[in-house]
Amino acid sequence: MQIVKKIGRRNVVLRTIGCSRNERELTKLEIEVELQLSELNRQLHLDFGRTERENTALELLSSSSVRAVGPELILSYIFDCIGFSKLPEELFKDIVLVRLVYPSSKLRTTEYIGS
Repeated sequence: MQIVKKIGRRNVVLRTIGCSRNERELTKLEIEVELQLSELNRQLHLDFGRTERENTALELLSSSSVRAVGPELILSYIFDCIGFSKLPEELFKDIVLVRLVYPSSKLRTTEYIGS
């Protein structure tokens, strides 16, 4: 097993730990690699001590349930300043804002507005 780091455009071998002939040796080498990596990285491992309730809430939270409100507010203000708010069709504003904040295909935009 080797520890490799990308420097520039090249992969550089930092350390060679060894090779194995069976599962037991492989497990030992994997443990050794973890120890070596922790020494090379020199980063602190922080325990945030989340409760079971917090872990459950984080598992339920997905990116589809989070909305960026700030960009919509700013772009809505610009939309109104330009004078587009005088158009009678409210859906036009929704389509424009969604395409600016969440650029994607037209089909995906209609799915987003429909939800």
